[in-house]
Amino acid sequence: MVLNRTVVRPDISFVIPAFNEAATIEDVVSETRVVAKNLSLSFETIVVDDGSTDRSEEILERVGKTFPELRVVRHCPNKGVGASIVSGFRAAEGKLLFFNSADKQVAMFELRKMLPWIGKFDLVVGRFRRREDPGIRKVMSRIYHALAHSLIGVNVRYINALKLMRREVFDRNYHWGENLCIDLEILSQATKRGFKIGQAEVELRPREGSSKVASFRSIGQTLAALRELRVRGKRLP
Repeated sequence: MVLNRTVVRPDISFVIPAFNEAATIEDVVSETRVVAKNLSLSFETIVVDDGSTDRSEEILERVGKTFPELRVVRHCPNKGVGASIVSGFRAAEGKLLFFNSADKQVAMFELRKMLPWIGKFDLVVGRFRRREDPGIRKVMSRIYHALAHSLIGVNVRYINALKLMRREVFDRNYHWGENLCIDLEILSQATKRGFKIGQAEVELRPREGSSKVASFRSIGQTLAALRELRVRGKRLP
């Protein structure tokens, strides 16, 4: 006899890519529990440890002993932020997917500002109320967003910001690029498939330490990823 098993999905999956975030990862994971309980949401927290070489693995193992909602996906070796986001979304079981970084620049509590918009939109992107970046990072950001708008057709103020989306927005059957333009690709595919995209104002904390993505090396990688996304977008429905 075959039994029909009903999968009970949590209300939301917190997806957190992390690389060498031992200084912040425990606090970030703990925030997800507090936020979910305050909002009366059933949840799971998925951390994608992208080949960290610090104490991240040790800390996550310890936290997991008293945090049953925590699931850890490990990459070995490091695959990059794009692959980490894709791995996290593929592993997620929630009805809603909430992506945020592990560096504590944006508090998990900002979900409270984004959640009300999910009734009107299928995907909500954070829009920073105020952001102070060094000169070179600001120039890189402006060029990237201009290229994204002109080449891909995506017009969002902060493409790489935290995101809240319905589960259906992330198509698990689609061959995602897994590179530095994964945020842009998610927005591009959502637009093509007719999903509604909105933006919600959130607060940005000062960065502690240097960015692991913004560098002169990443400029070439980003341009290559943009070109690949442009080509793939013409080939795939």
